[in-house]
Amino acid sequence: MGLLSLFLACTDPSESALALCSLSPGLYEDTEGRSLLADLLDTTPYEASAPTIGHDLAGGRGSLRGATCTLIARDGDRVSMERVQPSFDRIGTPGEAQTVQLEWTVREGLVDIGLVDALQQRTETQEAIREGDLPLFAGRWEALAASFPDPLLRVDHERAQRLLDEALYRRQLVPLPERVEEGAMIGSVENRGDRRVSSFKVQGEFEGVQQPVSVELGELEAGASIPFSLAIPPDSLGGYMLTVSACSF
Repeated sequence: MGLLSLFLACTDPSESALALCSLSPGLYEDTEGRSLLADLLDTTPYEASAPTIGHDLAGGRGSLRGATCTLIARDGDRVSMERVQPSFDRIGTPGEAQTVQLEWTVREGLVDIGLVDALQQRTETQEAIREGDLPLFAGRWEALAASFPDPLLRVDHERAQRLLDEALYRRQLVPLPERVEEGAMIGSVENRGDRRVSSFKVQGEFEGVQQPVSVELGELEAGASIPFSLAIPPDSLGGYMLTVSACSF
């Protein structure tokens, strides 16, 4: 335990919490970051962690400078604070400052910020990603961002929600086949929803053909339609199914 930790252990626990609060620790710290935090919290859980998308996009620790913390209350070893911190959108661009509430426990000068539970939540989130369960993936990121309000986690949360919104909106894009012409299926796609789509794919699965065929299309306004032409594999047996994938706003 360093000299700073020994000093803080003999003082008001709120001093330790406030000192750490202004550093805005996230779910990842590199070797340098862990050395800076070692006098204030147990950094062992960080050793097996990996950067979040937000950490990489927003520039990591340097992007969190400027956070300010105010003590609200202290109840024994529980310290409640208010933090005004930077915010970032889903591509890491800085936005307006956000105010969050934090409640941490301080014992012997070390602050428990809920890191162990948060890392477990992140592991469950990664499992949802591997399983391809988008609603579960987005929901778990939201729960993690709410319980562990780090600005860089909000980037991952916003990206997860965007992926879910795009996946659900595909149901509003309806491919309508019209005719077969010169070895291609000709038709149109209707946008029956209320959002503009920047790009998407029409995919065709043809009977007797192992690999699907797809064509990428561009902008499609709400309530509008766009034509498509999808090549029919020469070995197709006639049956087919059309779906929309890779929708982006």
